[in-house]
Amino acid sequence: MEPQDYCIHLINGEQIVLPGERNIPENRTIPGKFKEAKPDDVITYGDPEFGYFYIPKRHILFIRAIPDGE
Repeated sequence: MEPQDYCIHLINGEQIVLPGERNIPENRTIPGKFKEAKPDDVITYGDPEFGYFYIPKRHILFIRAIPDGE
């Protein structure tokens, strides 16, 4: 799997950088989860070893893929 990091920009000005993968189905990527979520849904990201993020969709302004080397 090839890494692809994402920066989630929240409406309060905070930014959250999360690691992701390029070669997985779109519905499992962070942008894919955002696209499929309803306005009141909470997007979950993480794993049992390192913990989880729970981000309400309505708090996300936009999601940006971080280019390699940035």
